[in-house]
Amino acid sequence: MRRTLFAILSASLGISLACSDRAPTSPAGTQAVGASSSKAAGRDRHVVVVPPRSDGFVQPGVWGSDNASLTVTQEGAKLDLLSSPFPKGGCFGAYGEMARPIPNGSFSIAGTYTQLTGVSPGKIEYAARFSGVVEGSRMSIAIAVPALQQTFGPFLLTVGVSNAWSPCLYP
Repeated sequence: MRRTLFAILSASLGISLACSDRAPTSPAGTQAVGASSSKAAGRDRHVVVVPPRSDGFVQPGVWGSDNASLTVTQEGAKLDLLSSPFPKGGCFGAYGEMARPIPNGSFSIAGTYTQLTGVSPGKIEYAARFSGVVEGSRMSIAIAVPALQQTFGPFLLTVGVSNAWSPCLYP
């Protein structure tokens, strides 16, 4: 009986020590509820502003200007370029495609540049690199086509500007 009583008293003492705010198992620098100290009262508080959650990519939609129209999807984007040097009834004679989403800020994305032609097979595709900057509702984008030794753009686009151009029908 004496051993049982001793075991119960030892267990209760151990539990009370483990649950106190000064025991080695308590979190460092914490106080019991209702306790106060001058250190806690004088502690500086910092306000942290957390920006809205974003996946860091341009949202799906349309971007445009007088000579380029960009359609952005979750998977990538397509940039239609107005036929030049003279618009042929508001049609596009080339386009570029990116198979990745466009990130906000500076970007450089591999893709393809396609020229529409009047002969079979109707188009010629080239490897290309799209580079630019997205700043809010404005985007600057250029297409570098190494095989043609040419860069198209930069095109200055604005979100929400839509151009309904169809592919050019060459004679």
